[in-house]
Amino acid sequence: MTDLSTRLDLVRHNLLQSIKVASEEFGIDPRQEARRLANLYNIEAKAHDPEEFVELALHLLVYPPPLAFAIANQFSDLTAQLGFSPFATLMVTIGHIDHLFAGVAFRVSHLRAFGPPPYLEVVESKNLRLQRAGTVMAIALLLIGRTIPQIRDNYQKQDFQTPLKEIIDAELAKIDPEIACAVYV
Repeated sequence: MTDLSTRLDLVRHNLLQSIKVASEEFGIDPRQEARRLANLYNIEAKAHDPEEFVELALHLLVYPPPLAFAIANQFSDLTAQLGFSPFATLMVTIGHIDHLFAGVAFRVSHLRAFGPPPYLEVVESKNLRLQRAGTVMAIALLLIGRTIPQIRDNYQKQDFQTPLKEIIDAELAKIDPEIACAVYV
């Protein structure tokens, strides 16, 4: 039986590989894509408010979840310039996409013109939107936290709402049931 630390290292390695595979499959460099999206959505003009990031978060949810996380993570490069962490704001937005999505006006044309399919499905299907958001959040928890206690702490600090919390829990369990159990404790 492998200890949890070794299992976590393997999980993190596999997630990083899935990012690489998705990046190559779609021909997208996460750093360049983050810069492109920062310009497209005029991120420099956005306030430190998750509601301001809904359109960008929806765009990210169009990508396969590992690639969506990798692109979002690249927004960390803009923290000093903006005076806040756009990556953290994006993670809050994605973690609350169901609540924030309701009633927000945005341009589907950006998704149609500049995002890969399934852009309309992400906008129109609450289930797909939540599934993608839950998977991205599970990946984020596992890649941001360096240890099981850090992951557990990050997980417990979040105020994920049902059904997103259930999706995150299921995704964590699908990735590694033993690590998931250690996170829930």
